[in-house]
Amino acid sequence: MAINLRFLYRFPEYQAFRAIHRQRAEEPEEVETNHGGTPEEALESAYVKTQENLAADLLQRLKACSPQFFERLVVEVIVKMH
Repeated sequence: MAINLRFLYRFPEYQAFRAIHRQRAEEPEEVETNHGGTPEEALESAYVKTQENLAADLLQRLKACSPQFFERLVVEVIVKMH
């Protein structure tokens, strides 16, 4: 079985995740200015911040999911890794 959007939309937890994602996409983002750094440093800083925010958001959403959803997710990830 392939993990795609059609498969994921079967789960209410994923639907809730998508709803939150859409809501955040509508919120304006704060833009930081780079004082005294190079463009490369600014890009690296933005990349690190984005990765940190993504990891924190994903962890928060996984904690909000049901244990059954998390178990199915882990099994699917392990199966796809082999």
